[in-house]
Amino acid sequence: EHNSELKREKLTEDIIKIKLDREEARFSGRIQASYRYEDTDTPQNSQEVIATGGTNVFRDTPNIFNERNHYGELKYIQPTRYGTVVEFGTEIESLRNDLNSGAPNARSLFAPEIGTFTGVTITQPLLRGMGISSHNYRKKSILAEIEAAQITYEVRKLAVASEVSRQYASLYYNQELLKLTQTALTVIEEDEATFTVLK
Repeated sequence: EHNSELKREKLTEDIIKIKLDREEARFSGRIQASYRYEDTDTPQNSQEVIATGGTNVFRDTPNIFNERNHYGELKYIQPTRYGTVVEFGTEIESLRNDLNSGAPNARSLFAPEIGTFTGVTITQPLLRGMGISSHNYRKKSILAEIEAAQITYEVRKLAVASEVSRQYASLYYNQELLKLTQTALTVIEEDEATFTVLK
């Protein structure tokens, strides 16, 4: 518990588990909203002027086609483990340009042109086995990393326990040796004292 090597191994396992959480989050539903505005002025040649309803192609001023477009969408997106992506949402676009601007030479009934779509879109890639294995390979890889980290942690724990046990046995052996040495010294000192008295 207080060993830095064991802490490091345990931390490695925790980091890999965070990767697993991130992988699981790939399959969480999300809400997506976007808005885009386009304001473009495009120079035109004579052929493009006629194609967009223009009549005066020989004037000295440049012919510019103006567009002011708005695009917006709001959708809920739910990916699945099979590779299927289900989207439920709505899209709207408002297109205003020289053809529908309300000008005298405009060629459109509506100004601006507005288009909408609301519905469900289901996308399924055509993969072998419905894509289950190809969409879950990262999760399987991370699970294998977690298992390897757990095994490494257990092996490291056993190695630390073995080293502690070896050190403890060495300490015990040295303490017993010290006791025997002290006993031997006491016996030798007593023998010397007895020998001195006998002299």
